[in-house]
Amino acid sequence: MSEKRLFSHWLMVALVALALFLVATAAAAGTARVRWKVDFDGSTSAPVLAEGVAYVGSFDGAVYAFDAATGRQIWKFQTGERLTSGPEMIQAPRGQELSAAMEAAGRAKQVGKREISATPVVAAGAVYIGSEDHTFYSLDAATGELTWSRATGGRILDSAVIAEGIVYFVSLDGGLYALDARDGSDRWVLQTAPPEARWPRKPHPPVLTESSLFTSVWAGAGRESRGVLIAVDPRTGESRWRLTVDGGGVTRPTLAEDSLLFTIYRIDDRGTTLYSVDAATGDIRWRFEAPPVGFAQNTAALTVGSAVVFANSATVFKVDLETGRELWRFEAPGNYRRMLADGRSVYLSANPTNRRGARPLIAPAKRNRVHALDIATGAERWSARSHHSLSPVLLHGALLIVARGGGMLLALDTSTGRQIWSRSLPSVSHAAPLVHGSLVLVATLPDIRMGMRPMRGKLLCLETAVP
Repeated sequence: MSEKRLFSHWLMVALVALALFLVATAAAAGTARVRWKVDFDGSTSAPVLAEGVAYVGSFDGAVYAFDAATGRQIWKFQTGERLTSGPEMIQAPRGQELSAAMEAAGRAKQVGKREISATPVVAAGAVYIGSEDHTFYSLDAATGELTWSRATGGRILDSAVIAEGIVYFVSLDGGLYALDARDGSDRWVLQTAPPEARWPRKPHPPVLTESSLFTSVWAGAGRESRGVLIAVDPRTGESRWRLTVDGGGVTRPTLAEDSLLFTIYRIDDRGTTLYSVDAATGDIRWRFEAPPVGFAQNTAALTVGSAVVFANSATVFKVDLETGRELWRFEAPGNYRRMLADGRSVYLSANPTNRRGARPLIAPAKRNRVHALDIATGAERWSARSHHSLSPVLLHGALLIVARGGGMLLALDTSTGRQIWSRSLPSVSHAAPLVHGSLVLVATLPDIRMGMRPMRGKLLCLETAVP
């Protein structure tokens, strides 16, 4: 056989093998089918589903209601109609009481952003949502008509918590609000940051128990940064105790039995400290100090049985919940944005960052990973790699839903990391998808690329095969 014929023979063998591999891969990893899609301005607000209707906020400052089966728009409510142009932020002068600031904000022309980042909450026939126009709204879930609204002195970025006819939410004016769910009247308003604290004042959404309401706030900037943990009587708004610690980037508290857990970035040495606090008294039970890493982007504490897991920008730690003793650590430098856990594994993404915590312009090939760590030992069970950033966004039964940079949604088997299905999206999504049976609802951001006409965001309903 001549060399030319031999080369042709082996080339044909290679092509057949490649075709078989591609067929096998396609069979092993399905693609989610688009059931319907609608154009809107895009969103980082995650959709919610109630009585067959999908509700979502948008960058245009509107709240939408869509028929989840067909994508038909049922209603649209526009917020921010009275906004003027200009930079965001109405804030009280230093030392001014919150109530006086609210009154002044009501009299003045409001300056803010026409955008909704918060995820709506649906309860008792109403949709509750805050807007970056500094206002919280209650809408009729069936018609979208305004029931009541409440102006604040800052943007509202987070979802509300509703219990026993009271709506609790936070605003970037530093206020923790408790309103009557029926008419929006004030039950009480609490300033979370000390009056002398410099801006920013960034409170986290409250954590509610039967007897207490907890929140944390990052107050101040630079070396004046403080983290404040607060326990409040949910009926009266009276502060039961406050704990102030030095540092920045304080995370939302995690309730674990009778303890509160939170992490904070140490300004002096650029390390991370995990605190365990007595929920009844506010006394510090123990603290775990992770070593400096240059720039720490901390995750909120995640409880797994009798232990707690958290991460900075270099290492994942598992710590005993009772004593604060380190149980294991897993080192993989990167930007840990979100952690999820089931009864067997901890799932997290590690995406390359520079010393300042920013993503490099050119990342090494396939340095982005999703890790599945054994809860008991910290050993890596599996990992998935990509040229694009990866972020676990949802656990759904035996599936881990992962958002991939560049516009892709993946479903991975939690036991093996094998891809079950994938779907290319029109643009990137930062909001957690909503999974309901075989349906997946996901909102995407506007796609703006150099030299191209900007494309609007989309709300997509994907249909998948349920494993």
